[in-house]
Amino acid sequence: MDKVAHQSLRWDLEQDLSHLVEDEHLVRQVLDLVMRRVVQEQAAEAVRRQRINRDFKTFRRGRSVTPPAWAFREPGTSPQVEPLR
Repeated sequence: MDKVAHQSLRWDLEQDLSHLVEDEHLVRQVLDLVMRRVVQEQAAEAVRRQRINRDFKTFRRGRSVTPPAWAFREPGTSPQVEPLR
């Protein structure tokens, strides 16, 4: 969320809250808490996305794991020997 969207959301929430609650100080406190939570959740989501992208790009197969047979074929080709079933 960019700065303009954040400010417009804050102003809309402030307007809605001020219609419901007449104490301006209470409106400010509630609005600050809500907007802080929104920013924290957006930051956590961005970190989660970055971590997923990094894990995908830096994936390494364990040395003790035997790779599947299809990993050694050219893409789009079928195996020459049919696997036993």
